[in-house]
This record gives sequence, C-alpha cells and structure tokens, in this order.
Amino acid sequence: MNRTEVNKNNLKEKTFEGLFWSMNSKFTMQLFNLVITAILARLLLPKDFGLVGMSLIIIGLVSLINESGLATAIVQRKDLEELHLSTAFWSNIATGILLYIGTFYFSPFIASFFKIDTVEIIIKVAAISFLISSITIVHRSLLSRNLQFKTIAKTEIAGSLISGTFALYLALSGFGFWSLVAKNLMNDLIVVSLTLIIYPWKPTFEFSREKFNDLFGFGANVIGGNMLNYFRQNMDYIIIGRIMGAELLGYYTLAYTLAVFPAVKIIPVITRVVFPAFSLLQDDNIRFRKGYMKLVSALSFFIMPALIGLAMVAPELIIKVYGDKWEATILPLQILCILGLVEATSHTTKSVFYAKGLPGMELKLNAAKIIVSTCVIILGSYYGIVGVAIALSLISLFYFSITQQIVNKIIQLTWKEYASCIREFLFASLFMGSFLSIYKYWAYSTNMFDEMVILISSIGIGILVYSIIIWKLKPEYLKIGKKTLDNMVLNKLKSIIK
Repeated sequence: MNRTEVNKNNLKEKTFEGLFWSMNSKFTMQLFNLVITAILARLLLPKDFGLVGMSLIIIGLVSLINESGLATAIVQRKDLEELHLSTAFWSNIATGILLYIGTFYFSPFIASFFKIDTVEIIIKVAAISFLISSITIVHRSLLSRNLQFKTIAKTEIAGSLISGTFALYLALSGFGFWSLVAKNLMNDLIVVSLTLIIYPWKPTFEFSREKFNDLFGFGANVIGGNMLNYFRQNMDYIIIGRIMGAELLGYYTLAYTLAVFPAVKIIPVITRVVFPAFSLLQDDNIRFRKGYMKLVSALSFFIMPALIGLAMVAPELIIKVYGDKWEATILPLQILCILGLVEATSHTTKSVFYAKGLPGMELKLNAAKIIVSTCVIILGSYYGIVGVAIALSLISLFYFSITQQIVNKIIQLTWKEYASCIREFLFASLFMGSFLSIYKYWAYSTNMFDEMVILISSIGIGILVYSIIIWKLKPEYLKIGKKTLDNMVLNKLKSIIK
C-alpha cells in the first residue's frame, strides 16, 4: 500500500485541510472540556481530582504502550501492505488484553505505593479503556497516514461532547470522583464506535512475524521514548501523590493542566497533522527546514501571549471560575506557565525525530531527562507544590536548549534562524504582560471593579495590546478587517509545506 492518496503535489492542500479540521475539533473539544472541568471543580473536591490523577498516571503510561508504537510506525512507513495492517491490528488487540490483565493484577501494589486503598478500584475500572481503544488503533493510524483528519475530528468532537455531559450528570447525581473516571471511558467508547462506523476497515485473520518486526523495529523506539518522556512529565504527579497526598495533588493537577494546556491539548493536534506531512519530506531537508521554521513561528504566535496572559490573570481566573477552595492553585499555576511555554514551543522536536526516522534519539534524550527530573523534583518537593513548580520550570529551560540544538543540527538550522521565528512574538507577549500588570495595579488600587470585571477586561486589553504590536511587527499575521485571528493562524500554517 503506497501513499497514492497523498503525494507531494497535493500535500500542501491536504496538510492545510488537516490542520483546519484538527484545530477546529480540538478547539471545540477543549472549550467544552474547560467549561465542564470548571463546573466539576465546583461540584467535586480537590481530593477527588487527586485520587483520579493518581490512577490516571498509571493508565496513561500503559496506554502509551498500547497505542504509540505500531500506530506511529504505520503513519511513518513509506510502503505498507495489507498484511502489515492485519498484523498490527491483532497485535494491538492482544496487547490491550495483556495490559488490562497486568494493570488489574498490579493495582493493589500501586494503591499501596500511594497509601490510598481507593486507588486500586479506580485503576481496575479505568483500565477497561485498554480493551476499548485497542480496537481502532490501526483505523485511526490509517486516517492520520492519509491526512483524513476531518473524519478523526468528527469522532473526537462527538466523544468529548457526550462524555462531558455524562460526567456532569454523574457529578450532579452525587457520584463524586467516579464521574471523572466515567468521562474517560465514555469518551473512548464513543470515539471507537464512531470510528468503526465511519471508517469500516476490516483486518484479515492473518499474522506475520516478519511484518510485525518491520513495524516494531520503528515502534519499539517510539514506545521507549514515549514511556520515558511520560515518566519525566508525570514524575511530579507521582512524587506529590506519594509524599503530599491526594488533596495537594488535586491543587497541583489543576495548575499543571491549565499551564500545559497548549502543549498537551493543542500542539499535539498540529504535530499529528505535520508528522505525516514531514515524513513525506524526510529526504528534502530544505523544504523540511522551511516548513519547521514556519511551524515554530505559527505556534509562537498564539502560544506565547496565551501563557503569559494566563499567568497574569491566574488569581482572578481561579477564584471566580473554579472557586475559593482552589486558591492554593494560583501560585503554582503562574510558575508553571514558564514550563508550559517551553513545552509548547519545543514539542515540535518530536515530529522532527520521528519524521527523520530517528525515534532512538528521542529515547536517549528522555532516558537522560528522567534521571535529572526525578532528582530535581524530589529536591523541589521539600518546598511543597510551589517548589516542584519552580524546579520543573527551571529544568525545562535546560532541556529545551539541548533538544533544540540537536534538532538544529539535524535540519541544519542555526540559533539565529530559530530566534527569528519567535522574537517578535516573545517581545509582544512580554510587553502585553507588563501592560496588564500596570492595569491590574491601577484597577485594584482604585477599588472600582470586582475580580470578574478585572478578569474579563484584562483578557480584552491583553488581546488588543498584543494585536496592535503584532500588527506593527508582523502585519502578515494580523490584517485587521480582512481575517479573523483563527484564519490568520491557519493560513500561516497552510504554508508550512510549500
């Protein structure tokens, strides 16, 4: 199976279409999820979020094993036979069953580690997702391979809307933390069901060890790299849950979720589209580098002001939207915005490694990072969740400098060229943040407005100030009266593969 559906002649069109549907689906889902999370935060306790957070650390790790390896290999591989797909399908089914059994068996030991018995039953129920999601891993990989992100978007939007509404109903009915667990399972069930209906590919009853080795040779490094990266990114959850308990983990979970929202929820959508496009250009370094620079610029355009603005309005956002009981989240959130900014802008490096056929590089980097991160987080934990936030934010800057240097060497990009992609957006964002600081100082000193008015006005003023500066520095990104902000980002991303 060659890539006859997508060739380099229509790659630009397909990539733009994929970006459009992926970004719109993710925007719809995450806007809805933010509203649902805010409501659930008022209905539930920080401890409820902490309990589910402890369980989802393990569920998320095992999911990587189940979903990332062979799926990524299917997208990346130039030539693909039907036997590859059937082999991958049955491998994923078997892996899902084995992972569920293993997780079920080890759940008591995990609960013992966190010193909370309730974690055991949560893990046993949440692990059902392995059995559900493994059914359509190949289906969704084929959709990604052929840049059919409109189909993926439809399933994800439906899953998000139905599962979020279901979770809200359960929370209002007094089910507590189970509403959060049920939300994830319902989402998987809806996405899988719709994928099978919309894209009814069927495997044959065949399995080839040779084809498995073809895929697994690439996928093993992907799984290893993703697992180590997952441990690095969640080591703070593990340590906080073990040392500080469910309530403090609940506060930290909300802060971390909001701060890394672009890196975790938005950027992967874009890289999911860019990865297969870059894979087609893996032998054309000039076009690859040009596309990468435009991608970094486009991401910086909206990520930098969003996170700096979030840090500025964090006090009002937490108190007025999530409630007074979440006040302990404010300072960690402001600090973690540094981490979120670095993670978001550096998330594109993984697409470079994979598209260039170098998943082993990601594996080696994450192996080194996890050792350093563990030591740094343990030291930071002596100063509570604020100490952990500071430690993670500082070490992320160090990681970024190393990883980006390696990527620069691979695609022959200089630091000066990289800086040219972000400098105007960084300046405009910092200026916006400074302006908001002055505005908020004036607003509170005059006692003319309450916190909700200050929150809303700060968002509006921040958007206005940033837009004016970008209009002067980068008019191609902001043409008043001709394009909306959303269309400007998409049109700029449209030229990634040119």
